[in-house]
Amino acid sequence: AGTAGAYHPFWSPDGQFIAFFAPGELRKLNLATGTIHRICAVPGPRVGGADWRSDGTVIFSAGAERPDTVYTVAATGGEPQPATPVAPSGGGFLVQARFLEDGQHFTVLAIGQGDAPPGVYAASLAAPDERRLVLDGITHLEHAGGQAFYVQGTTLLAQPFEPERAALGGAPVAIASSVGVWSQNPGIGWFGVSPGG
Repeated sequence: AGTAGAYHPFWSPDGQFIAFFAPGELRKLNLATGTIHRICAVPGPRVGGADWRSDGTVIFSAGAERPDTVYTVAATGGEPQPATPVAPSGGGFLVQARFLEDGQHFTVLAIGQGDAPPGVYAASLAAPDERRLVLDGITHLEHAGGQAFYVQGTTLLAQPFEPERAALGGAPVAIASSVGVWSQNPGIGWFGVSPGG
């Protein structure tokens, strides 16, 4: 009970909870007790993934027609607060928000944001409109352990990543082949990364 219709699951940093979206809500499952707790109501039925930082803050994107606004909320529960300006109806997509190591900056895949090209951008909670392009194109980017991970074709690549500057450096190296990708966009690979990379 409480997990019907669950999607977009993600771990707590300590590995004691799995959070997930259910129709209209963000919830978390305590793995030790099996109990499920409501974190918050989700502002809109469309969501674009989430991340949970070590101080207990969750970042996620959601919207009425598409996930177009990034929010933060305490994992203990509360009211989600916009971390980016609430987008007008029919705005672009903001998905796959991921905290950087300092907990104040994050990366997000932005599509259809005015004249800006689609790509993974870095921004801060203090100034979310000041975005810097990290990797162009519609792609799934994860970062951990000083490396960024993304796919080209069906090959998973690792590339040095400087979280302090949210910048890629060096040359990418192939680390896995035949990685599954989204049929509607081959830049979106189906993979995950442990915190240690």
